[in-house]
Amino acid sequence: MTDGDWDRLIEVDRRLHAIKLNREQRTASARTGRQVLDIAGPAFESAPAARLAGLVADRATPGNHAVVVGAVHAGLGTPVRDAVACDLFAFAASCTAATVRLGRVDFRRAQGLLREIRPDVARATETALAATDPRDLHTSTPAADAVSAAHERAEARLFIT
Repeated sequence: MTDGDWDRLIEVDRRLHAIKLNREQRTASARTGRQVLDIAGPAFESAPAARLAGLVADRATPGNHAVVVGAVHAGLGTPVRDAVACDLFAFAASCTAATVRLGRVDFRRAQGLLREIRPDVARATETALAATDPRDLHTSTPAADAVSAAHERAEARLFIT
């Protein structure tokens, strides 16, 4: 990565952090990002992950999970399209695992759902790759934001985030 790439990475990371409306979501994304840095940097001997870990430690950038995972993929030489698809699928798998833990579906149905959404993940990958400017990052999930805001202040929670 070049110095210009690092400036852009920091800009994207800060924007991503800013568009997360709820404190809980911002905190969770930065916390999981730091956890990935703590594990992936040494495990893969990733120079980009090590540099990003330094920037996060110096508070130059928040280190959101998606940005950290991107830096780890860059250090591994993963093609960008594959890295984006991988992270989107991991997100879907995480959501599906939550439905299993909540008892809404069994593990067989969860696996079927993940198979069914493959075309959606491919379309979402292409949409994400079309974003060429940090200002292209935005959110439009009012229902999820409202539920997250209520969850942030709830006495009892199903999950940490």
